[in-house]
Formats: sequence, C-alpha cells, structure tokens
Amino acid sequence: MNLAAVFLGGNDGHSDKFYREKANSADLIVAVDSGAEVLRRLNIVPHLLIGDMDSISPETLSWCSSMGTEIKKFLSEKDETDTELAIDELVKRGIKDALLLTATGERPDHFYAILMLLYAFSKKLELKILTEELEIGVVHNEEKSFVVSTKEVWSIFPIGSQIPVVTLKGFKYSITEKEMPFDKPYGVSNISISSSVSIKTSRGAVIYYRWLKREDC
Repeated sequence: MNLAAVFLGGNDGHSDKFYREKANSADLIVAVDSGAEVLRRLNIVPHLLIGDMDSISPETLSWCSSMGTEIKKFLSEKDETDTELAIDELVKRGIKDALLLTATGERPDHFYAILMLLYAFSKKLELKILTEELEIGVVHNEEKSFVVSTKEVWSIFPIGSQIPVVTLKGFKYSITEKEMPFDKPYGVSNISISSSVSIKTSRGAVIYYRWLKREDC
C-alpha cells in the first residue's frame, strides 16, 4: 500500500465530493476517533479506526464494528495524541504517503500539534495536510519540486530545532542558501512565477503553506 487518507476529528466544512475523491484514491482509509463521523455520513467504511474513542459517537463506533473496520483503541490517559498514534501506525505498515484530512477546525491548539507532527514524521513518510484550498507540508534536509500554476500564493516558515538554510526557485522572491530565522517571517506570501517551483533546505526544515485556490497576497 502506498497512500493513506486519514480523517481526523476537525470540522473544516469541505464538500462531500472532495472527501469522496480523496478516500477513493487511497489504498488505506483511516479514521482517527471522531474522524469516522464524516466517513459514516458518506457511507465510506474505514479500514482502520484508531484512538481513545472519547469523541466518536456510540452509533458510529458500532457502525464501524459492524462493517468490519479494524479498531485499535487506546487509553485516554496517554502521552501521544490520537493523530500521532495513527501516523505511527502508518509507518509501521510501510505507508509512504499520507493525506491528513479534516485536520483544521475550531481548536488552533490541536491544529498546532498536528503541524508539529508533520515535522516529527517528515523523515519517515510523505505527510501532508490537505483541504480544498490549502496544502501544508514539510521540507526537511532535502529538495522538493512541485508542478504548480503561476501566481499561486505560498508561505514558507522555519520549523524544528534548527534555523534552516533555504533555497527557493520558481518564486517571485527566490533565495539561495539563505537562513530563515524563527523571528523573521519573511517567507510569508510568496508567489509562483513558473510552472514548477522547488524548495530546498541544506540544513534544517521548513513548513510550507500552498494556497490552491488563491492568486493574491
């Protein structure tokens, strides 16, 4: 299996069509606790349900069980978040790419924790947060290239424990081997000017925000 679609407990209000497309394109569909609620509404049976089950409804938990979903339940008092447990399970199963869906919502603290996990697992699998408007990912001691449209808005910031050294190509504001300090967020609102862009970090890591449906700053 190569691609996992992971449904988290956030409520980002995107279209059912979007969720169906991402679930249908995945080799493994994972529900993290109440992330199963979206899948039940769409009548898409997850292959795996994981978490402490403190926010999923009894009806949805029963539905998953009756439909043959593999269920991994953990204690509520633990050091890992449910999302971390899910990503760790993907690594154990040899998954190489994963999309985190329904990741945003009304809890910015939860969302921040998910961003930290993007960095924590960045050398173990290709992990991205995806909405209809936005893609978020990490580049960590490597170079990544992207096929893009011109005038896409990108914001790129340091993440992790080191001040990264960054090279950006194909952007209006391109840089070469330049430090990106944590207290100098000059990477906000860059713009793609070609059909491909690349982000390279020769030291450290950056997190990028790629706006898929926005062409302004």
